[in-house]
Amino acid sequence: MKKIGDPTPPCRRCIAIRFFIGAVVGTALLNLLSPQTFELLKGQSTLTLSLGFVGALAVCAVGKAVLELRDARDR
Repeated sequence: MKKIGDPTPPCRRCIAIRFFIGAVVGTALLNLLSPQTFELLKGQSTLTLSLGFVGALAVCAVGKAVLELRDARDR
């Protein structure tokens, strides 16, 4: 039985939407505060950029899995 004060965690869709909005806002702020950062990406091909993006997501996913594994082992 749930207590009245128990917060429920957000669903996966809400987490994905929050992550997307945060990424868009972060990219816009980075462009406003430091436009020379995007000059580094000017000569790159679309394939290189997409591989870099997917690689960064893969590193995040592996890191999350390692942290969850560590937390599960500590219990």
